[in-house]
Amino acid sequence: MRPFLLFIVPKLPRSRKHSSPSIFNFQHPKMKAAYRRSSGMNPSSGDTFTNSKKLQFAKTPPRPKRVSAAAVYYNGSNETVENEFVDWHVAMCLLPAFDNKGRRVGLDSFELEDLASIHFITNGLHPKSVFSTYWDLTMIVLFSVILWMVPFVISFQPLLPDRTVQVTCYAVTVIFFLESLVSAVTPIASISQSVIYSFREYEVLRPDLSSWLNSWILWKSPLEFLTLIPLEIMFPNWRLNSVLLLIKLIRSWKFPSMISRCALLKRLQARLDSAAGMAVSKILPIAVAMMYFIHWNACTMYFLGRVNGFTGWGEYWRGFSTATLFQFYTWTTYQSLGNMFPLGFFPETAGEQLTYSVFIILAAVLYASFLGAISSAAMSINPAGRLYTQKMEELLDYVKFKNLPEETTEKLFDYYETKYRGKYFEEEEMLAEMNESLRAEILLKNTRALIEQVPFLRREENDGRDEIFIGRVARALRSHYYVQGDYITKQGDTGYDMFFILSGKLDVIIQGDRVVSLYDGSYIGEVALISKGLRTASVLAAKPSVLYRLSHGDFHEVLEDFPDMKFRIEQLALERERMVVSRGFLSSFHVA
Repeated sequence: MRPFLLFIVPKLPRSRKHSSPSIFNFQHPKMKAAYRRSSGMNPSSGDTFTNSKKLQFAKTPPRPKRVSAAAVYYNGSNETVENEFVDWHVAMCLLPAFDNKGRRVGLDSFELEDLASIHFITNGLHPKSVFSTYWDLTMIVLFSVILWMVPFVISFQPLLPDRTVQVTCYAVTVIFFLESLVSAVTPIASISQSVIYSFREYEVLRPDLSSWLNSWILWKSPLEFLTLIPLEIMFPNWRLNSVLLLIKLIRSWKFPSMISRCALLKRLQARLDSAAGMAVSKILPIAVAMMYFIHWNACTMYFLGRVNGFTGWGEYWRGFSTATLFQFYTWTTYQSLGNMFPLGFFPETAGEQLTYSVFIILAAVLYASFLGAISSAAMSINPAGRLYTQKMEELLDYVKFKNLPEETTEKLFDYYETKYRGKYFEEEEMLAEMNESLRAEILLKNTRALIEQVPFLRREENDGRDEIFIGRVARALRSHYYVQGDYITKQGDTGYDMFFILSGKLDVIIQGDRVVSLYDGSYIGEVALISKGLRTASVLAAKPSVLYRLSHGDFHEVLEDFPDMKFRIEQLALERERMVVSRGFLSSFHVA
């Protein structure tokens, strides 16, 4: 059963051992700058050596103490996912409640410090919170009604009850005013819709409330204010004053982003895709768009006829003089279909029939050529995204052919989404075609900060070879992708590799108990690089995660060309052996 919210008692405790720095502190400029200088931070209790440095981030002022309701996520089996509590308005409005597939995000996705540091004044409403999601759905429905009603009211105004235009104007203005208020306090990240971002990446890109308000007032508020002016009421004596309602439709530019952001629609899309294939969710929007096109065409046809005195309508349509509102609408709708398909004119003589047959054939050829040109242009747009969609469709066919269980199917899709993030590239082949300098530059972009977090991998000899060393280490890294529930290491296994967390969340488990969660920028298994040994803990992917693996063999191959680093590693190996022999265990926690 899908988790849902229960509202129960007390407030969230303010601290907990092994908590990680809050991701919501990324809203602070100092935090964001620090994150962009280095892609992560060492785990608070997973540092491997006492001389390792931890990044210090700006903290949000603690919220004032207050007694309030709380929210926990419930999994439907009388067990809470995490026995953690948070104020209900925070859970409903300030925390993301859905991921990019429309699935619920549980409280286990956050550390207590994440929840304790979040504040409306700093973060604003979250665009993926429960409130924002249902608000977006409400606005989508209302915007759809407005897009349907406005042309209808403008065109058929003389056949409608009195004051219909005024009532429509007031209703649309109130709806848009409320939408503006919510939009002004909901910071949204400026991201590409064709790329799948991880939860923490999205939080990094999302601006704080202050920055968002400044940008919103400067760039968005003028257009939004224009759509709030009741121009139709300000010019009551103009015969065609209802046409001014079209100005309000400028706000429809927000409509696509609402649809793409709404988690409930994504959930519906996922269900349609799983039930009938991916083509259904692609065809349905086109079908709806065609319905709106026909509706607008019908309204425009009647409006132009009204403006021109319905010249010739009586000759073409015998029931014109006695038609009702419903009859006018159905007739113009039928005629608008004739503008889309060849149904509007029926020749009577043989010559006319032959002539129009030629024209129909030529029109079909031109129409097909036009569609082919559009199709070719569309194919050239976002080719990597198109290949990704094709890959996912192949995966769906494979899953159905193999009749795989639902749990395995979900893990397969999570894996491909984590790996390709909406873009399909053969990265290894592309990198292999590049020269060594370009390849090192690209690899270092994502890995430099991760490598520099490890104290014994920092080479600072200033002999001109420091960059060469870190470049060699970067080229030795191999990307690996894990979905929720995958084991990266298991306690008791022999360790050969070290892992760097580029994105995601890992749980460190010792004797069946979770002792710490590690996030972006952390690393595990560093002892395996120094001296092979048994893993002292199991590491489980708690969320879809992207890791870089550095193997013992590849690392020591690099060390052969750097005697100073090789000597340092040998000294660290001897030190570790002395610690194990003298104490019988490591004095501090390691994920070996």
